[in-house]
Amino acid sequence: MNRIYTLFLFLSMIVSGSSYAIDRKDSALVAIKNIDKALASGKLTELKYLDSLHAGMRNLNAQGINFKQKELLQLLALYKKVIWSKPEFADHKRNYYAIFSNQAQMAGRSGEMLYYAEKIAQTEKELTRKFSLTALTIELSYYNDQASFQKSKQLFLEAKPQIADLLKNAVRDSVKAQDLAQLSTLLSHAVKAAYTLKDTLLGRDADQYLDKAAEIAQRVYPGDQEVIAYIRLNKVTALNYQAKELADNQLQESVFRMYEAMLLDKKVPDYLKDYVYFNMVDRKVAYFLKYKQNDSAAIYLAELQRIRADDGSAYNKFAIGQFRAKYLLNLGRYKESADTLDNAVQYLDSTHAQLVKDLNEMVYAQAKSEEQQLMLDEAAAENKRKEQWIWGVSFSAILLVILGTSILLYTRQRQKRKFLEFKLNMARNIHDETGPALLYAKSLAKSCKVIGDDEHMRAELESHIENTMAVIRSLSHDLKSSELQSIGSLIKATESTLKKLKGLDLFNFEIRQQLQANRFISHYQFSQLKAVLQECITNSIKHAEFDRIDISFVETAKKLTIVYRDNGNGWEATLPANGIGLNNMKERVELVNGDLKIEKHLPKGYDIRIEVPLR
Repeated sequence: MNRIYTLFLFLSMIVSGSSYAIDRKDSALVAIKNIDKALASGKLTELKYLDSLHAGMRNLNAQGINFKQKELLQLLALYKKVIWSKPEFADHKRNYYAIFSNQAQMAGRSGEMLYYAEKIAQTEKELTRKFSLTALTIELSYYNDQASFQKSKQLFLEAKPQIADLLKNAVRDSVKAQDLAQLSTLLSHAVKAAYTLKDTLLGRDADQYLDKAAEIAQRVYPGDQEVIAYIRLNKVTALNYQAKELADNQLQESVFRMYEAMLLDKKVPDYLKDYVYFNMVDRKVAYFLKYKQNDSAAIYLAELQRIRADDGSAYNKFAIGQFRAKYLLNLGRYKESADTLDNAVQYLDSTHAQLVKDLNEMVYAQAKSEEQQLMLDEAAAENKRKEQWIWGVSFSAILLVILGTSILLYTRQRQKRKFLEFKLNMARNIHDETGPALLYAKSLAKSCKVIGDDEHMRAELESHIENTMAVIRSLSHDLKSSELQSIGSLIKATESTLKKLKGLDLFNFEIRQQLQANRFISHYQFSQLKAVLQECITNSIKHAEFDRIDISFVETAKKLTIVYRDNGNGWEATLPANGIGLNNMKERVELVNGDLKIEKHLPKGYDIRIEVPLR
């Protein structure tokens, strides 16, 4: 038997049998370390090692065994080292990121899941210049989980022509079996979104694509029972979504029979049967509770609790708690039902707390990683400059050597001061810009516990987390960029815009400043303030009769004050200042923790005063 599958089966046996001895997660760690040892001892080639470990991690996902991000980084350190060691292993980078994304999805760490999906999409684009099936699958899964089915539908419609083309040319282009399996998962998510939105035509299109993928797999890869079973499972899952959304009881009962047939089919791998069994039990609980078949519901609810008793997932405990509360409600035990639902909400609150913790860990890990990379790049550049200098001064006089050494020492001290100043500024930015945002996210999560499953509160939490990730990406831009932004660069950008417009003889302008032009500001502050000033100029041109613009920049203590005015008439004091442009400006200023005020001086124009704190 191929050594890859020997190790794969070994991993399956250790994980499956661990309930009789030690913890399943510890057993998985032992099995993965044994695969690492097999590579180190020469029993496995590098390629077989990569295939074995990837297959093993897929097995663990099916078993419901989950690791935190830090645990995975350590566990897959050798796996990553092998992949990045040779160009011919570049395809496996997608598998590496997919492992992290799948594990994050299973644990409910949605932001982390989406981050690694973006890494997969980037890698796919670099390798093939095409869209990534894996990344798109994860995105549809993410938006379905967030109940953003319209977004899932939009993504599927954009990719639909490419999917149709892929299936049309699958045999000629030798599409991999694993890609067909991945496509089937993507299509099952598309079916769910379409039928949830009552778009039966789009749902049927996705379902037909799924049938086509199954037919191609049977014809081209008849011996790959794992892939055939995987596509079959996704087909049944798609039918399950259809039956649920259309309330088709006859189809739902047919789906149950399909699940049971897969459980009895010897060609279906055991790890997939675990997933099939869980899906069947979970759906039967919901089905029997809906139609108040309480005896059957009790049996499957007990089985669901047994399956997920030790998985450690707060979300699964929340879901089981909801089922239990519904069951008690059906029995007329209203007090117990309410208490059970309250306990389930507490589990959900712990999930929100974990989300905030994960955000903190991601910010910390990203900052540390970028800083270390920056220091390594600086060290490499410094070593290169040293070598060039040594070769040059070897042929120079002693006086030039002494002079050159003095200049070098001075330059290094100056660079060191700049580097330390840069690190200090970045540390302040990470603390000041992400700290309050994460605290607010934590407060929103706690509010969800008090208020309950409120749609507006959940939407506010999701929106705020997206804004926090935008801040983090901006900080990452500062770390990667060789150009640091300052108040002076903001003034230059604004002046450049005004000069271009002045060339059209529209107006005159004057910019006054009382500040240190080289005062550092983050890329996030720079981009937001630049957009606000451009909106001010646009509003003047569109709405005011004027021939002059005056802008002043004043720095006092730890605050930047910008005052913008034109010499138009302005507007009545009784008229509200709440246009779309003004609202956008206020929102941008608030994103950098600043304040925007409008002072009306009809008929002598108006002032827009912006105050932003500086680090």
